[in-house]
Amino acid sequence: MTSFYQMVFGRLLKEGRIDRSDSLLVVCGGELDYRELKALGFTNVTLSSLDTSFADRVEAPYRWAREDAENLSFDDGEFDVVAVHEGLHHCRSPHRSLLEMYRVARKGIVIMESRDSALIRAGCAIGYVADYELEAVADNGLRYGGVSYSSIPNFVYRWTERDLVKTMNTAHPEWVHDIKYFYNTTLPTGRIKMARNPLKKLLYMVAMPAIYCFLKLFPKQANRFGFWVRKEGLALQPWLKEMDGTIDADPAYFATRFNTKQS
Repeated sequence: MTSFYQMVFGRLLKEGRIDRSDSLLVVCGGELDYRELKALGFTNVTLSSLDTSFADRVEAPYRWAREDAENLSFDDGEFDVVAVHEGLHHCRSPHRSLLEMYRVARKGIVIMESRDSALIRAGCAIGYVADYELEAVADNGLRYGGVSYSSIPNFVYRWTERDLVKTMNTAHPEWVHDIKYFYNTTLPTGRIKMARNPLKKLLYMVAMPAIYCFLKLFPKQANRFGFWVRKEGLALQPWLKEMDGTIDADPAYFATRFNTKQS
Protein backbone atom coordinates (compact mmCIF):
# COMPACT_ATOMS: atom_id res chain seq x y z
CA MET A 1 0.00 0.00 0.00
CA THR A 2 1.38 3.40 -1.00
CA SER A 3 1.98 5.68 1.97
CA PHE A 4 0.79 9.27 2.03
CA TYR A 5 4.44 10.31 1.94
CA GLN A 6 5.03 8.36 -1.27
CA MET A 7 1.76 9.58 -2.78
CA VAL A 8 2.65 13.24 -2.28
CA PHE A 9 6.24 13.00 -3.47
CA GLY A 10 5.27 10.61 -6.27
CA ARG A 11 2.82 13.10 -7.74
CA LEU A 12 5.26 15.97 -7.48
CA LEU A 13 7.92 13.88 -9.24
CA LYS A 14 5.49 12.80 -11.96
CA GLU A 15 4.45 16.41 -12.62
CA GLY A 16 8.08 17.54 -12.83
CA ARG A 17 7.78 19.95 -9.92
CA ILE A 18 10.70 18.29 -8.14
CA ASP A 19 13.50 15.92 -9.16
CA ARG A 20 15.23 13.07 -7.36
CA SER A 21 18.57 14.87 -7.75
CA ASP A 22 17.29 18.06 -6.05
CA SER A 23 19.01 19.16 -2.86
CA LEU A 24 16.39 18.37 -0.23
CA LEU A 25 16.26 19.57 3.37
CA VAL A 26 13.89 17.83 5.80
CA VAL A 27 13.03 19.71 9.00
CA CYS A 28 11.79 17.87 12.11
CA GLY A 29 13.15 14.80 10.33
CA GLY A 30 13.66 11.28 11.52
CA GLU A 31 13.61 7.60 10.64
CA LEU A 32 10.40 7.69 8.61
CA ASP A 33 11.72 10.49 6.36
CA TYR A 34 15.00 8.62 5.93
CA ARG A 35 13.26 5.40 4.96
CA GLU A 36 10.67 6.98 2.63
CA LEU A 37 13.08 9.26 0.76
CA LYS A 38 15.56 6.44 0.20
CA ALA A 39 12.74 4.30 -1.19
CA LEU A 40 11.75 7.17 -3.49
CA GLY A 41 15.31 7.43 -4.81
CA PHE A 42 16.37 10.85 -3.53
CA THR A 43 20.16 11.16 -3.35
CA ASN A 44 20.93 14.65 -2.00
CA VAL A 45 19.16 14.83 1.35
CA THR A 46 19.88 16.66 4.61
CA LEU A 47 17.81 15.49 7.58
CA SER A 48 17.50 17.95 10.45
CA SER A 49 15.84 18.09 13.85
CA LEU A 50 16.33 19.06 17.48
CA ASP A 51 16.06 15.34 18.24
CA THR A 52 19.55 13.89 17.73
CA SER A 53 18.68 10.29 18.62
CA PHE A 54 18.60 9.26 14.97
CA ALA A 55 21.71 11.17 13.86
CA ASP A 56 24.15 8.24 14.14
CA ARG A 57 21.99 6.05 11.88
CA VAL A 58 22.05 8.43 8.91
CA GLU A 59 24.37 6.98 6.26
CA ALA A 60 26.06 8.74 3.33
CA PRO A 61 25.17 10.24 0.95
CA TYR A 62 22.46 11.48 3.32
CA ARG A 63 23.51 14.04 5.95
CA TRP A 64 22.37 15.07 9.41
CA ALA A 65 22.14 18.56 10.96
CA ARG A 66 20.83 19.68 14.32
CA GLU A 67 18.44 22.50 13.44
CA ASP A 68 15.55 24.35 15.02
CA ALA A 69 12.83 24.55 12.35
CA GLU A 70 11.80 27.97 13.67
CA ASN A 71 15.34 29.38 13.30
CA LEU A 72 17.14 27.61 10.47
CA SER A 73 20.82 28.48 10.09
CA PHE A 74 20.86 28.05 6.31
CA ASP A 75 21.06 30.80 3.69
CA ASP A 76 18.11 31.98 1.60
CA GLY A 77 17.43 29.50 -1.20
CA GLU A 78 20.21 27.13 -0.09
CA PHE A 79 18.14 24.01 -0.90
CA ASP A 80 16.06 23.22 -3.95
CA VAL A 81 13.24 21.77 -1.86
CA VAL A 82 12.43 21.81 1.86
CA ALA A 83 10.01 19.28 3.36
CA VAL A 84 8.40 18.30 6.65
CA HIS A 85 6.25 15.34 7.68
CA GLU A 86 4.08 15.83 10.77
CA GLY A 87 6.64 18.04 12.46
CA LEU A 88 5.27 21.59 12.33
CA HIS A 89 2.72 20.90 15.07
CA HIS A 90 5.65 20.19 17.42
CA CYS A 91 6.84 23.79 16.96
CA ARG A 92 5.74 26.67 19.14
CA SER A 93 4.97 28.60 15.96
CA PRO A 94 4.14 26.33 13.00
CA HIS A 95 3.70 29.40 10.80
CA ARG A 96 7.18 30.66 11.59
CA SER A 97 8.65 27.26 10.76
CA LEU A 98 6.75 27.15 7.48
CA LEU A 99 8.11 30.55 6.49
CA GLU A 100 11.65 29.50 7.47
CA MET A 101 11.27 26.49 5.21
CA TYR A 102 10.11 28.77 2.39
CA ARG A 103 13.03 31.13 2.98
CA VAL A 104 15.74 28.48 2.55
CA ALA A 105 14.00 26.78 -0.41
CA ARG A 106 14.60 27.65 -4.06
CA LYS A 107 11.92 25.64 -5.89
CA GLY A 108 9.35 25.23 -3.13
CA ILE A 109 8.27 23.43 0.02
CA VAL A 110 6.43 20.16 0.71
CA ILE A 111 4.39 19.88 3.90
CA MET A 112 2.44 16.91 5.27
CA GLU A 113 0.44 17.72 8.38
CA SER A 114 -3.02 17.24 9.87
CA ARG A 115 -6.05 18.98 8.41
CA ASP A 116 -8.62 20.87 10.46
CA SER A 117 -12.15 19.75 9.56
CA ALA A 118 -15.61 19.30 11.05
CA LEU A 119 -15.04 15.55 11.33
CA ILE A 120 -11.74 15.99 13.17
CA ARG A 121 -13.25 18.54 15.55
CA ALA A 122 -16.08 16.11 16.28
CA GLY A 123 -13.50 13.39 16.95
CA CYS A 124 -11.73 15.69 19.41
CA ALA A 125 -15.00 16.48 21.19
CA ILE A 126 -15.74 12.81 21.91
CA GLY A 127 -12.15 11.89 22.71
CA TYR A 128 -11.22 9.82 19.65
CA VAL A 129 -8.81 12.44 18.32
CA ALA A 130 -6.32 14.37 20.46
CA ASP A 131 -5.91 18.13 20.74
CA TYR A 132 -2.66 17.57 22.67
CA GLU A 133 -0.18 14.77 21.92
CA LEU A 134 0.04 13.11 25.30
CA GLU A 135 0.73 9.72 23.68
CA ALA A 136 3.94 10.94 22.04
CA VAL A 137 5.34 11.99 25.42
CA ALA A 138 4.09 8.79 27.08
CA ASP A 139 5.82 6.68 24.40
CA ASN A 140 9.11 8.43 25.17
CA GLY A 141 9.13 7.87 28.91
CA LEU A 142 7.88 11.40 29.71
CA ARG A 143 11.27 12.76 28.61
CA TYR A 144 10.61 14.19 25.13
CA GLY A 145 8.23 14.01 22.16
CA GLY A 146 6.33 17.22 22.90
CA VAL A 147 6.66 20.84 21.90
CA SER A 148 10.18 21.78 20.74
CA TYR A 149 11.35 18.25 21.63
CA SER A 150 10.45 18.72 25.31
CA SER A 151 8.37 16.67 27.77
CA ILE A 152 5.49 19.16 27.49
CA PRO A 153 2.77 17.68 25.22
CA ASN A 154 2.28 19.87 22.17
CA PHE A 155 -1.00 21.23 20.89
CA VAL A 156 -1.78 19.71 17.47
CA TYR A 157 -2.09 22.64 15.10
CA ARG A 158 -4.19 21.48 12.15
CA TRP A 159 -4.20 23.38 8.89
CA THR A 160 -6.84 24.42 6.38
CA GLU A 161 -6.34 25.69 2.87
CA ARG A 162 -7.31 29.16 4.04
CA ASP A 163 -4.72 29.08 6.85
CA LEU A 164 -1.98 28.43 4.33
CA VAL A 165 -3.16 31.06 1.85
CA LYS A 166 -3.38 33.71 4.58
CA THR A 167 0.09 32.82 5.86
CA MET A 168 1.70 33.07 2.44
CA ASN A 169 -0.16 36.20 1.36
CA THR A 170 0.69 37.97 4.61
CA ALA A 171 4.39 37.11 4.57
CA HIS A 172 4.91 37.48 0.81
CA PRO A 173 2.21 39.81 -0.58
CA GLU A 174 4.26 40.55 -3.70
CA TRP A 175 3.49 37.23 -5.39
CA VAL A 176 0.57 35.26 -6.81
CA HIS A 177 1.14 32.00 -4.97
CA ASP A 178 0.92 28.57 -6.60
CA ILE A 179 -0.25 25.92 -4.12
CA LYS A 180 -1.17 22.29 -4.72
CA TYR A 181 -3.11 20.27 -2.12
CA PHE A 182 -3.21 16.56 -1.24
CA TYR A 183 -5.68 14.65 0.95
CA ASN A 184 -5.66 11.25 2.64
CA THR A 185 -6.87 9.52 5.78
CA THR A 186 -5.15 7.67 8.59
CA LEU A 187 -7.55 6.75 11.38
CA PRO A 188 -6.21 7.02 14.97
CA THR A 189 -5.84 3.28 15.57
CA GLY A 190 -2.75 3.78 17.76
CA ARG A 191 -4.60 6.13 20.10
CA ILE A 192 -7.54 3.72 20.30
CA LYS A 193 -5.26 0.76 21.09
CA MET A 194 -3.75 2.71 23.99
CA ALA A 195 -7.18 3.51 25.43
CA ARG A 196 -8.18 1.58 28.57
CA ASN A 197 -11.92 1.86 27.94
CA PRO A 198 -13.10 -1.33 26.10
CA LEU A 199 -16.40 0.33 25.13
CA LYS A 200 -14.50 3.10 23.36
CA LYS A 201 -12.54 0.51 21.36
CA LEU A 202 -15.73 -1.36 20.43
CA LEU A 203 -17.55 1.79 19.27
CA TYR A 204 -14.54 2.74 17.16
CA MET A 205 -14.47 -0.65 15.42
CA VAL A 206 -18.21 -0.45 14.71
CA ALA A 207 -18.01 3.10 13.35
CA MET A 208 -14.86 2.64 11.25
CA PRO A 209 -16.56 1.35 8.03
CA ALA A 210 -19.04 4.26 8.09
CA ILE A 211 -16.19 6.75 8.60
CA TYR A 212 -14.31 5.38 5.59
CA CYS A 213 -17.45 5.64 3.42
CA PHE A 214 -18.01 9.22 4.59
CA LEU A 215 -14.44 10.17 3.72
CA LYS A 216 -14.78 8.66 0.25
CA LEU A 217 -17.68 11.04 -0.37
CA PHE A 218 -16.07 14.03 1.35
CA PRO A 219 -12.27 13.72 0.92
CA LYS A 220 -11.57 17.19 2.35
CA GLN A 221 -12.76 15.92 5.74
CA ALA A 222 -9.67 13.68 5.81
CA ASN A 223 -7.12 14.11 8.57
CA ARG A 224 -4.02 13.87 6.33
CA PHE A 225 -3.25 17.08 4.52
CA GLY A 226 -0.35 17.82 2.22
CA PHE A 227 0.60 20.87 0.24
CA TRP A 228 3.24 21.99 -2.22
CA VAL A 229 4.03 25.71 -2.23
CA ARG A 230 5.99 26.73 -5.32
CA LYS A 231 8.55 29.50 -4.92
CA GLU A 232 10.40 29.93 -8.23
CA GLY A 233 8.85 31.54 -11.29
CA LEU A 234 5.91 33.17 -9.53
CA ALA A 235 4.01 36.05 -11.12
CA LEU A 236 3.97 39.44 -9.45
CA GLN A 237 0.68 40.83 -8.22
CA PRO A 238 -0.82 42.94 -11.07
CA TRP A 239 -0.46 46.18 -9.07
CA LEU A 240 3.32 45.77 -8.79
CA LYS A 241 6.25 46.09 -11.17
CA GLU A 242 9.87 44.99 -11.01
CA MET A 243 12.69 47.09 -12.36
CA ASP A 244 16.41 46.48 -11.83
CA GLY A 245 15.65 43.87 -9.19
CA THR A 246 13.43 46.20 -7.14
CA ILE A 247 9.70 45.60 -6.67
CA ASP A 248 7.47 48.63 -6.29
CA ALA A 249 3.89 49.78 -6.83
CA ASP A 250 3.02 50.24 -10.50
CA PRO A 251 1.91 53.86 -11.09
CA ALA A 252 0.11 52.90 -14.31
CA TYR A 253 -2.05 50.35 -12.50
CA PHE A 254 -2.99 52.71 -9.68
CA ALA A 255 -3.62 55.65 -12.03
CA THR A 256 -6.45 53.77 -13.72
CA ARG A 257 -8.18 53.03 -10.40
CA PHE A 258 -7.36 55.76 -7.89
CA ASN A 259 -6.59 59.43 -7.66
CA THR A 260 -2.99 58.97 -6.57
CA LYS A 261 -0.27 61.41 -5.75
CA GLN A 262 3.00 60.49 -7.39
CA SER A 263 6.32 61.73 -6.09
